[in-house]
Amino acid sequence: RSLTVERKEEERIAAEKAAAAAKAKAEAKAKAAAEAAAVRQRTEAEAAAAKQRTEAEARRQAELAAAREAQLRAEAAAREAEAARQEAQLRAEAAARDAAAREAQLQTEQARAETERARKAAEALRAQLLEQFNRIMETRDSARGLVVTMADVLFDTGKYDLRPPTREALARLSEIALAHPGLRFDVEGHTD
Repeated sequence: RSLTVERKEEERIAAEKAAAAAKAKAEAKAKAAAEAAAVRQRTEAEAAAAKQRTEAEARRQAELAAAREAQLRAEAAAREAEAARQEAQLRAEAAARDAAAREAQLQTEQARAETERARKAAEALRAQLLEQFNRIMETRDSARGLVVTMADVLFDTGKYDLRPPTREALARLSEIALAHPGLRFDVEGHTD
């Protein structure tokens, strides 16, 4: 009986040891599972944090790229606006030069026309005066101007009084001269 009790005691102790070993094994398994879960959680948390950091960095890079692109577009728009402004300024300057050239050409044409009118008026006046002077005395047109020749003897010898026909001719010449105040006369002659 004592052997049976001892065997039972040994079996109980062995069963307790086996139960303790099973319990220790189960606890070790649970602890390993808990540690594995904790490691997995940390790994997942680190992976999520890394993913968030990567996504944040990607967003930041995308924002920087968008900002650079916006800046480049703004610079391109500014360059285009400046080019358009310069082109408009060049067109305005060209238009001003064209207008000035047209104005100068118009003034030149007007001056030429005025000169031509003055020349024709001078020619007409010269022809009119030639005709009027020829009615009074012999007149010819020369490079010096109109030359009126009083060929008759105008004075009596030793006297300075004009003869009556000469006085009449000079009076008619005076009337023509008074009608044209801009005329210039050069008088040449001699006495005995």
